[in-house]
Amino acid sequence: MVGKPIILTINNGSSSCKAALFTHSPNIELIADLSVGRTGTTSPSGAILEWLQNFIPDYQLAAIGHRFVHGGTLYAAPQLITPKVLEDLKDLQTLDPLHAEPSIKLIEEFVGLYPDLPQAVCFDTSFFADMPAVAKRIALPDTFSDAGVRRYGFHGLSYTYVQREFERRAGTTARNGRVIYAHLGSGSSLAATKDGQAIDTTMGFSPVSGVPSSTRSGDIDPTIVSFVQERHGITADEFTKIAQTESGLLAVSGTSGDMKHLLEIEADDSRAKEAVSLYVYHVQKAIGALAATIGGLDSLIFTGGIGEESDIIRERVCAGLSFLGVALDANKNSQHEFTISAEHGDAGVHVIRTNEAAIIAEQTKKLTEGAHV
Repeated sequence: MVGKPIILTINNGSSSCKAALFTHSPNIELIADLSVGRTGTTSPSGAILEWLQNFIPDYQLAAIGHRFVHGGTLYAAPQLITPKVLEDLKDLQTLDPLHAEPSIKLIEEFVGLYPDLPQAVCFDTSFFADMPAVAKRIALPDTFSDAGVRRYGFHGLSYTYVQREFERRAGTTARNGRVIYAHLGSGSSLAATKDGQAIDTTMGFSPVSGVPSSTRSGDIDPTIVSFVQERHGITADEFTKIAQTESGLLAVSGTSGDMKHLLEIEADDSRAKEAVSLYVYHVQKAIGALAATIGGLDSLIFTGGIGEESDIIRERVCAGLSFLGVALDANKNSQHEFTISAEHGDAGVHVIRTNEAAIIAEQTKKLTEGAHV
């Protein structure tokens, strides 16, 4: 007896790998998920394969979908994995080696393990493919622009899910209004949409840019690179690693990049308090700037680990946004309800739990149905 067809999704990050299983038909529904911590160069494929055995023979893999952070200028939509696409991914890895290198390795492993199974790659940058040219352009010479140096935007799979969920719960009119989505987590970004289209976002050429995150610096003056090279003997590659993995909340607090922990100790730790304040400040500033790109604010959506779970951060961010018509209902906010804005507020404020894996599964199903490689 052949098991029911399922889709495996793999979201391989720099510090952890998440896998999930979804029903293939008639609808995409979650069966189970798994999170594997990354240690050194050890591949998480062994843990995923062992976990999969719990669902065999009741289920049979029909397709596999992989998240890939950076599509560069080559890919603005999901792709069926072929030898050519895999080679292109290797060319793209210089844009974001922290995420790309482990992702490519894992994709190659699963292509080798399941050579006859259709597999897809889904890009975090796709959501911003049609962002206005003025928002994409970085003010550098054409030589760099022609080589793909521009603002791409990230967390697109998350924004795709949250935007759709917002429409389901609040309606198409709300979805098509002036909306700012705040994906706040260990990696944080914000995006503005109008008429349902991405207008601008905080992250640019790489996920290191934008607002400071758990271990990422956020936007910095590029001359800092030459300064630290001359003053401290740090190479460009070494500085990039520092900006990605040793900066942000971790650097400012001196102890941790975990927001939950920083909030727990901030009353007795001035550096932890400084880190939290800096984070809130930059998120507030980003919301103000993004509101300017869409002519105001109708709805503000919080998502991501911090955005979904921390009523304290939501309260502090919104406390500085009254000029945009933002006002919170303290009780609804503490209960993490869908709508947390006060009745007298002009802008709706909402909390939506993201689900990147569901979008990967849906894109993979659509792309791989009937496909054979």
